Amino acid sequence: MLSNLEKYYKENLEKSLASSFIIFDGNRDEIIGKANDNPLNVRSVAKSVLAIGSLILMEKSQFDFNMDTYIYPLLEDCITLTNKDNIKYLKETKVKHLLSHSVGYDKSLLMSKDIEGIPEEDLLNLCINYPIKFKPGIHFQYSNASYYLLSVVMENYLNSSMYEFLKDNLFDKIDIKQVKWDSYGKFIVGASKLYLSDLEMLRIGLLLLNKGKHMDHRIISEDSISKLFTPVFARDSDKFTYLSEDFYTYGFWKSKNQIVFASGTGGQIIALLANENIVIVTTNDRSDNLSDSIKEDVDNLIKFIKGDINGL
Repeated sequence: MLSNLEKYYKENLEKSLASSFIIFDGNRDEIIGKANDNPLNVRSVAKSVLAIGSLILMEKSQFDFNMDTYIYPLLEDCITLTNKDNIKYLKETKVKHLLSHSVGYDKSLLMSKDIEGIPEEDLLNLCINYPIKFKPGIHFQYSNASYYLLSVVMENYLNSSMYEFLKDNLFDKIDIKQVKWDSYGKFIVGASKLYLSDLEMLRIGLLLLNKGKHMDHRIISEDSISKLFTPVFARDSDKFTYLSEDFYTYGFWKSKNQIVFASGTGGQIIALLANENIVIVTTNDRSDNLSDSIKEDVDNLIKFIKGDINGL
């Protein structure tokens, strides 16, 4: 006998424009929807994954590496700083400012359309030398630069491969194998270009839903998960009801209706419904223009789950 969730999916979502649309119902321990299990660039969902990795590093280092770690000592040996006006702000910038996009930039940097034709090995110095306009921690500016810098800082702290660290301490532990994550120069992009399948994204979602546990194994503490989901900056966003980008946390979006989600350009989504024990995952390997349509489908699904609409 079909559950109400299965009926809603069949009647409203089977023809969704998403390439895959997965609903994990923890109450029945079943997956509803369509999955293709093909890796694709999950775009800015990579930021959420790197944020998880950064908190794991904090725990593994016994918080020698932490939210208040200054980034400049971990960067100065691998950069060429020509914009000397930036140094006063760079020396004040901490890991938490990278995680919350509050370095002090006044525009988004390292977005795909902005870096065409620029050699990858020059992108780190581009971030370092682009004028920083605001004192770190006071101005939110969503950008790929913050998470690329976080990748650099983490690797330099480790003094070894960050990819291997994430493989050993995150991906392998939740059964995500052969992960591809592109690099700019010698450092992982961090902000994007992480290739995961929909089912691998679901494993990330389940780790979060289970408050840091995979099966019976603790991967990251419940306290760290709670910290990741703590709102840092509020924004004006009323486009959707449950997938509204009302707050930015450390690597995730959170709506006023308390839905935490990772979101990548085009409709790559991991949405957590903690109270209902449900994870929703969507992917899109076609046009970026489908993003709003896919988000609307997810938003309406959550409305149905929450009892806001009948939908059947």
